[in-house]
Amino acid sequence: MTDNDLNRAVARATGETVSEIRSRGFSPLAPLPSEPEPHPRDWPVSSSRDKPLPPIDSRFPLFGSTA
Repeated sequence: MTDNDLNRAVARATGETVSEIRSRGFSPLAPLPSEPEPHPRDWPVSSSRDKPLPPIDSRFPLFGSTA
């Protein structure tokens, strides 16, 4: 799709003139990556951070609550 094709499509969809759309600078978005880039881990795999948190026990109040 060319810039002119995009401007005409946006103008048609919004009811604005092509010159108004051109002045606003519409452009096609870059394609999104199919998978996010992996983030490097900064802790060992066997770290306690890898383990899920235990379930919350409703018998014990949360921090700061006065229930």
